[in-house]
Amino acid sequence: MGLADRYYMRDDNTGRRLAAPAWLIILIVNVVVFFAEYVRGMQSYDAFLKYGALSLEGVTHGMVWQFLTFQFLHAGLPHLALNSIVLYSFGRPMERLLGRRSFLKLYFLSGFAGGIAQLLLALVSPRFAGPMVGASAGICGLVAAFSLLNADSLILVFFILPVRALYFLPLLIAGTVISLMIPAADHVAHGAHLGGILLRDLILRGGGNQDVHGMGE
Repeated sequence: MGLADRYYMRDDNTGRRLAAPAWLIILIVNVVVFFAEYVRGMQSYDAFLKYGALSLEGVTHGMVWQFLTFQFLHAGLPHLALNSIVLYSFGRPMERLLGRRSFLKLYFLSGFAGGIAQLLLALVSPRFAGPMVGASAGICGLVAAFSLLNADSLILVFFILPVRALYFLPLLIAGTVISLMIPAADHVAHGAHLGGILLRDLILRGGGNQDVHGMGE
């Protein structure tokens, strides 16, 4: 029996084949691209970083595709693993709530906004100018949207401490702003995170989902 013939891949009412959820496709693409990054060790990783990571230098040289490609690249297995866990945790409920098209719009435009924010910061200070990779900006948009639409839900901070979504979002924003203000060699694109967080409201309003209320998860 093929995967498409299994009961969970069919619509209960019509029997039509269902497309794989968008969050799962994104996660699989991230994993495939990660292994492609390291197929020839640092040689292939450096090539992916040069042409696929988002950087001020790359964009000024016309490599505008980096606004998309950086969202599929990751700097090591822990980076990929953490983003995959958060994407799984928030991607599933957000796609069910928003629908496939609005979910993809929220995710990728949050990533794009995060990239813009980081590049603007790079114009101000060279400490923000390094090449940027990762799905974090898009994921931050999902987390922020989830917090707005599911204010009474609990989010496990560091997978341990339960915090109501209503309070988690301002804490997330405050922590990101503080991280931007304090110089640190953590190699985290906090500007991209903030850009992804702040765009989520515009996306939700544009998608007509501002009237959707809480959903437990």
